Amino acid sequence: LAELRHPHIAQLLDGGETPDGMPYFALEYVEGESLADYVEIHQLDVEGRIKLLVEVAEALAYAHRRGVIHRDLKPG
Repeated sequence: LAELRHPHIAQLLDGGETPDGMPYFALEYVEGESLADYVEIHQLDVEGRIKLLVEVAEALAYAHRRGVIHRDLKPG
């Protein structure tokens, strides 16, 4: 995961296990709004929304090609 380098994927900074055995990941903080808020703030039309969806899909495909499967994607 730490080797993923993509402009639309937050960088993994650290990971490990807490003293009580719970795994954790620490990711870079990315300033911004949710996708839904972004669409509203920028008043994206259908074409703009599709372009945004393609960017998200390309980032997801990049991770998949490197063996990373995200099991908690949400529409928001």
